[in-house]
Amino acid sequence: SIGWEVHQYAKAVLDGTKVDPTFYACIYGLDDDDDWEDEENWYKANPSLGHTIKIETVREAYAKAKDNPAKERSFRQLRLNQWVKTKAAKWVSLDKWDATAGMVVPEKLKGRPCYGGLDLSSKLDITAYVLLFPPFEDDPKWRVLWWFWIPEENMKERVKKDKVPYDKWVRHGYIKTTEGNVIDYAFIEKTIVQTRDMYDIQEIGYDPWNAMQTALRLADQGLTMVEVRQGYKSMSPAMKELEKLIIGQEIVHGGNPVARWMFGNLEVKEDENGNIRPIKGKNTERIDGIVALINALARAIVHEQPQRSVYEERGILTL
Repeated sequence: SIGWEVHQYAKAVLDGTKVDPTFYACIYGLDDDDDWEDEENWYKANPSLGHTIKIETVREAYAKAKDNPAKERSFRQLRLNQWVKTKAAKWVSLDKWDATAGMVVPEKLKGRPCYGGLDLSSKLDITAYVLLFPPFEDDPKWRVLWWFWIPEENMKERVKKDKVPYDKWVRHGYIKTTEGNVIDYAFIEKTIVQTRDMYDIQEIGYDPWNAMQTALRLADQGLTMVEVRQGYKSMSPAMKELEKLIIGQEIVHGGNPVARWMFGNLEVKEDENGNIRPIKGKNTERIDGIVALINALARAIVHEQPQRSVYEERGILTL
């Protein structure tokens, strides 16, 4: 809805992922992890509660909502300004992502085994490539390197249209431009081949949509390319593993601002079995870098997770 779009835009302005000095953002409402039944939290959404709004009125509405799902939804939406999950919801909080920024030094990762992830966009949008390095010897953390590309000629137009500082990120080296008004896939392929010469790339997971020819050319260069379908079956295990790594602070991603913006844009959709896959809120909100990271992790967990014997699965540790 338009309300959701404005709400998400306001959040992006508040957390700094969008820069818009003409937009004043102030949000009163419960956070996702707040207990909606705790009366103390009601004041977060209603700063004039007890003055212009009687607390007794809200208590009466709460009593009716306690055992009625439909009334609970209305109470949380209209009284507490909560966006109640329907088909999609935000994933891990941006604060958790920021807590795992740390420092990643590319030179220290040279020769180290890693897994690639590629999300090849349409020719007009951002293309993302990541290398994900599993824990290694005296380094217990997973580490991430990022590459982003955007067409040079339409970048300024995109800055104005999307209100996203692509030009600033280009100046600081977080995004590379390719000549012309469309993505130059040959330039990207050349960069990926160069990374193979620096790092021990085991496999590269990629979304087969729009990327088959690129994947074939990279395979001809000696890289192992593996399709990662973008459905629940392929994406859910890697997303849940990434969530564990972020919450447990077992991953270090370097605080790349483009990746941070994309992480803030990412939402999840859940099926009836509890499987999840990533989606974006709207067309101007890119998530390509995080999808590339998920693609890399999808391949890494196939090889890096220790195999457990049938005895360990049953709780038998000695014979």
